[in-house]
Amino acid sequence: MDLLGELRMDAGEFFRHAEENRVDSAYALRRELAGMVIYEEPIFAVADAGDPLFEGLKQATAIGPHFLTPVEWLASAQTVLAYFLPFSEPVRRSNRSHPCHPSTEWQHGRIEGELMNTAFRRYLVRWLNERSYDAMIPGDDPRYQVQEPVSSNWSERHAAFIAGLGTFGMSKGLITEKGIAGRVGTVITSALLPVTPRPYRDLYEYCSRCGACAKRCPAGAITPGSDLHVCKSNVVCGEFLQPLKDLSAAGGDTRPLEEQDDYRPEKMRVRFGCGKCQVGVPCEKQIPK
Repeated sequence: MDLLGELRMDAGEFFRHAEENRVDSAYALRRELAGMVIYEEPIFAVADAGDPLFEGLKQATAIGPHFLTPVEWLASAQTVLAYFLPFSEPVRRSNRSHPCHPSTEWQHGRIEGELMNTAFRRYLVRWLNERSYDAMIPGDDPRYQVQEPVSSNWSERHAAFIAGLGTFGMSKGLITEKGIAGRVGTVITSALLPVTPRPYRDLYEYCSRCGACAKRCPAGAITPGSDLHVCKSNVVCGEFLQPLKDLSAAGGDTRPLEEQDDYRPEKMRVRFGCGKCQVGVPCEKQIPK
């Protein structure tokens, strides 16, 4: 078995047993959500750290000159390991019905789900380090920066696109073979992993241009049309979500109205999310036909 095959096998085992991939009873927003699985098992792709597309992201029409290439993050970089964590069916299903309020399950996916994503990135770094390879996570590095209006010097979605994991949709999410509803992660490493051939040419090749995500977006952040550079999620979604963040930070109940009762979890986290553009659409769990 090659190194990537061994990593996939061990990562699958990690996922099957990771406590972080299940909602902790102390934080569950409803009692019955304790133990809910957040993600299905990941899918992987690998990019060459020297792929010229990374240098292209420094262009002003892409991310900008503040973007750092894999070799600028890690001098010994050989490859970038990208993965997609598909949300479980309960998380996806729950968020399809309410027109504008994030479901309770989706809020767990957004918050606990990102904590799991962080745990998985760090697991991969440890796994590679134990085999004497350098590995790092840009988001954990002190050089990581986010510029206004929300443009960072590393993009996991763009790195995943370069790795052959998927292409963008109108919502600017990444459409993978497991759909768009989930989270992306990356690790830069000195390990010479086999590079994944890109099965596409265009940035938006998997998008069917159906406009379903625009109809689903309660913030009106997506404008349907021939120009797919239309999602203003960095600004519009932030404004839409701010009242929910403020309510949660003040200790308010962020569950949908029909779920609100006297129950409170033992511990609280600030809750927010939306994700309406990722569910109830043709690309929710697959590449659109």
